[in-house]
This record gives sequence, C-alpha cells and structure tokens, in this order.
Amino acid sequence: APTPYTPSYTPGSVPATPQSLVSRTPGGVTATPGGGTVRVVPATTGVLGRLMVKELDEIAATARTGKMREGVAAAKKVIEQAKAALPGKDDTHIASFLRDHPELQRVALLACSRKRSKPDKLFLQGMSLILRLASSDSLGVDYYPGIAEVLKACSDGQDEGLHLKVLQVLNSCVHHKTLALSHAPCMSMLETLLFLNGNKSPIVVSAAAAALRHAVGSILDLAVERRAEAGDDGIAVASDVMGELVSLVETGKCQYVSFTLFSGAVTLVIDTIGDALKRNPDAFLRHILLIDILATSLLP
Repeated sequence: APTPYTPSYTPGSVPATPQSLVSRTPGGVTATPGGGTVRVVPATTGVLGRLMVKELDEIAATARTGKMREGVAAAKKVIEQAKAALPGKDDTHIASFLRDHPELQRVALLACSRKRSKPDKLFLQGMSLILRLASSDSLGVDYYPGIAEVLKACSDGQDEGLHLKVLQVLNSCVHHKTLALSHAPCMSMLETLLFLNGNKSPIVVSAAAAALRHAVGSILDLAVERRAEAGDDGIAVASDVMGELVSLVETGKCQYVSFTLFSGAVTLVIDTIGDALKRNPDAFLRHILLIDILATSLLP
C-alpha cells in the first residue's frame, strides 16, 4: 500500500476548479490538471500516426540500444498496419486499432523502466508517449496495469513536475469510456488520485483535488451516456467509485483501493461527493445502484 506524504491539505481548503481542463492538440485530448468543461478535439486523419512515429524516433535516438530499436520498429510497424487496415479512416479508428496491440505501450514502459532520483530524458520521453496514448484513447484495458505501475511509481518521490505529468495522464484517461468504465483501471486511477492529494507540494495538492473531482464527475457522465447508448452496465463502475468514496468517509477504508488517510482527506472526499451530486443529480435518481448509495449512505 502506498504511504502518503506528510499532509499539507487542511479541511476546507479544496481549491476552486480552474476554468480550463483540456487544450486542443492534434491526435487527441490533452488534459492539464484542473477541472472545467471538457472540449473534445475534432477527429483528425493521419495526424496521430505521424506524431507517434516522431515520438518513437526520438525515444530510439535517446536510448540507442538494440532492444529499444527493435521495440520502436515493431511499434512503427503496427502504426503502418493500422493505416493499411483502415485507409481513409480518422484517428479515432487508428486509436481503436492500437488499443488491441501492445507494441507502443511496451516502448513507453521500456523507456520508463529505470527511473533515477531525477528522471532522465528517456524517462520523460516515455511519459510523453504514455500521455499521447492516453489522450488519443489508444491505451488498451488489458495492457493498462503496466502503465498504472509507472504512474504509481511517478507519484512517489519529490519531483513536482512528474507528479503533474501523472495528473495529465489520468485526466486524459477519464475522458474515455475505454478505461474510465473498466473496473480495474478505474480503481487504479482513483487510488493514484487519492494518493497525490496527500502530496507535500501545495501545487500538486491543488491540481490533484481538482483532478479527483473532475474524474469522478466524468466517470458518472460517461457511465450515464454509455447506458443510454448501449444499455450496458457502465453504471456499475461509477457506483463502485461512489461506494469507495462513501466507504472512505464512513470507515476510513476502501474495498478496492489501497489508501491511507491523511489530514483533510475526509473533507476532500465529501466535497468530491457533493460535486458529483450537483453535476449529475439525475444519475442518482434513475439508476438503482446509485439510488441505493444515495438512500443508504448520503441522505441519512
């Protein structure tokens, strides 16, 4: 279980949500720590592949090892296969193809495999590739655990810039149903966000608190949207997220998330639950799993 830093968060000090959460970049949604209205980048054609090939070439040039060259060559081959299999399709289709092929994620993990006390150029390039994969919805559920381990490792230590980069990746992931509505990745993201709220840096704590509120709200929004579109059980993941937060307030423990309370954590979580209720009240009145949480834990 992660050990949180010396608490710097105090009750009642949850920062206001910034107005802008995402910036428009080719090939996906790039998120910055904070909150606000999500603006989805219009679908592009061919841009994502070019950006990824550029980043892969930069990683190969920095690493200069046979193993990395082989990995980069395999990843570039997959990008070409995606283009050939989906001629004329926009980058959302390319991303869907890449989710089922782990080659790019393997390159990112290899680049991030050795983190020193201060991340070197190769590590930061690997993190940038992870962010590109996350923002374009190219991370597959089956291969996310390796990415999750990198994000957890980056959440430790004293590197404020690296902590903010982790928040960027997580903010990108929660925009997409692929990971946000998959149970294990969702719980892993929730755990990392809670952990970062116990950071020593006021800047990281401020960003992490806003990111947590946004993530919970986004997961609820996506669950309701997918339920309306496909009638599937995305609501189950959203209700488990709410259940974890409620359990944290009531007992100080969670069922799925490994987390140690820090000073002000309960106030932070209560504020997050309140924001979720205000953001999507209909979800708590129309879906039985959320109705149950509302009736048994939130209303009394």
